[in-house]
Amino acid sequence: MASAENGEQLRRLVHVLTSSFIFYYWIPPVIVGINKESWLVIFLAVVLAIDSYRMHTGWRVYGAREYEHNRPSALALVAIGVTVGLLFFPKHLVVPAILTMAFVDPVIRAVRYNHGYIYPALPLCMAIAIFYGALHYLTDWNAVYVFGLAVLGGSVAVAVERPHMEWLDDDLLMIMVPMIVLWLLSVLLKI
Repeated sequence: MASAENGEQLRRLVHVLTSSFIFYYWIPPVIVGINKESWLVIFLAVVLAIDSYRMHTGWRVYGAREYEHNRPSALALVAIGVTVGLLFFPKHLVVPAILTMAFVDPVIRAVRYNHGYIYPALPLCMAIAIFYGALHYLTDWNAVYVFGLAVLGGSVAVAVERPHMEWLDDDLLMIMVPMIVLWLLSVLLKI
């Protein structure tokens, strides 16, 4: 039981540390002669290579859930989501998506089976607040748009965390789906 608890605490720590990827925007454009986009792709390639090796050899990683042993790890899928977001989506959508996955997903795990009103109300309020804060800070959009997009982004992030899909991790979905939905909506609304 202690090992399972330690594994859960390690997963929560990894989630929170994922938030550090938003500092990508403050990294100099070139580091030791290589642009930061290339460093990001190198990072992804290393993570995917290690994960491939893990799956091929049956290597058991401490903290991984049982169902992750024969599929891409949550860490590898998060690395894909973060890389795609940072390379192809606007900052004002990437930052709240990463922060929501980093901070709200562990809260969902902690409160999901609470029989009161804490789930999904608490995670949903947290996700909406993160999206609102990021969109308000990173855009000059009208407050009505910001609030509406925050409610939509936060709701989508919490909703896609719920279903368990064997080959598609909720952490990847919590990053990618809100970004895609809000990007499409902002294009349609021309904001």
